[in-house]
Formats: sequence, structure tokens, C-alpha cells
Amino acid sequence: MTELTGEVINIRAASSSRVETILINILEETRRGNDLLENLIKNPSQPAKDTLTHEEAAAYLGIASQTLYDYVSEQKIPFSKVGRKNLFRKSELDNWIEENRNSAKGGKG
Repeated sequence: MTELTGEVINIRAASSSRVETILINILEETRRGNDLLENLIKNPSQPAKDTLTHEEAAAYLGIASQTLYDYVSEQKIPFSKVGRKNLFRKSELDNWIEENRNSAKGGKG
């Protein structure tokens, strides 16, 4: 995800290193989008094996669709934007679950 989502940048006022960072982030997002599009073109009947639609990702995580929209808008969860669609990789969701896991403390055993 790029740090620029929803952010307005005044390129003229930005430092050259900030502009370079912005361009690198845009390039990385474009590459990820291109990879997803290539997978969708190769398999038009279904998203790539590891790729979930918004609804599928919400079901996979066991959360409401609106909760997932909230996580996306707050950039709390990894996703890729392809056109107007948010797509999610199962592997990234699994990593996100592990990274956000609360371990039990003080339990018996």
C-alpha cells in the first residue's frame, strides 16, 4: 500500500527526496496492480488462486463487509486496488492475522 492514499501532494512544494519517494511508491503500486491484472487476464473466470475479492476476504476473515471497508480506508489491512476494486491476497491476510494476534497471558497450562 502506498502512503499516499487519500493524500494531496503539492509537488512544487515537496522536496526532491519526497518526490522521489512518491514516485517509487506509485511505481510499486503500479507493478502490483499489473501483476494482479496479468493473473486476472490469464484466468478470466476467477481471480488468481491467492486473490480474494472484497466480499471473499470479509468472509475469509469472518468480519462484516463494512468492517473490511473501514480497515481498507484506515490502511489497517494489506490490499491492492485494481480499477475500482480492492483485492486481497490470502497469504497477506494470513500474515496480517499473525501480526495482529494477541497472545494469551497468564493462562493455565
